[in-house]
Amino acid sequence: MEDAIRWYCPQLKLTGIASNGEEGVRLINEISPELVFLGIELHDMSGFELLRRISPVHFEVIFVTEYTQYAIKAIRFNALDYLLKPIDIEELQNAIDRFIEKHPHNDFPKPDVSHAINNYFIKKEDEQVLTINTQEGKVYLPIKEIVRLEGDRNYTAFKLDDGKSILASKTLHDWEFLLDDKGFFRLHNSHLINRTHLKSVQKNGEVLMSDGELLPVARRKKGSFQSWLDSFKN
Repeated sequence: MEDAIRWYCPQLKLTGIASNGEEGVRLINEISPELVFLGIELHDMSGFELLRRISPVHFEVIFVTEYTQYAIKAIRFNALDYLLKPIDIEELQNAIDRFIEKHPHNDFPKPDVSHAINNYFIKKEDEQVLTINTQEGKVYLPIKEIVRLEGDRNYTAFKLDDGKSILASKTLHDWEFLLDDKGFFRLHNSHLINRTHLKSVQKNGEVLMSDGELLPVARRKKGSFQSWLDSFKN
């Protein structure tokens, strides 16, 4: 990482390297960096625990991690930037370009990582907050307020319990990856539902949601849907 930054990223000035979380906290407080490359799992704490120790967080973060489902979900759930190991030079340069584009005039407002930190420590899934990028900017959605998601090719509409709808530019498959272990189930190619807002299963097999929508269950999904429902009875 050090060599890659020195050789291929001349627009960055490398001001410090830490080998563990405690050293990282001390170094960050001493040098006040504008950008930190941070691991998810450090030797003595997690990257999220390190961020919790810094108050306020006054720098941008790019996570650096090996591919694990847990790590990628944690990062994408909070709409944070990341690089996968082994580091690809082009991906590194692209990440730095995104960082510079966000701060074209060297203006570094406090990044909003509070939801990411809180989500890491919250045990109840329905109290977590999902971060989504929209055309208007970032939106923070409490999981319990999401009734269902409706996919349309490369876009997904979030249907909320107050009747509002928010459009995000990711496929339903992308959101299924993030939400399938948080009480959500994909009934059909176009529908992902929140178990909290499932009112009933009709005799014809359709499901009634809290917003009044009746949704079909794909034939190939009927068995797994029933198993999913049964899992909440235990």
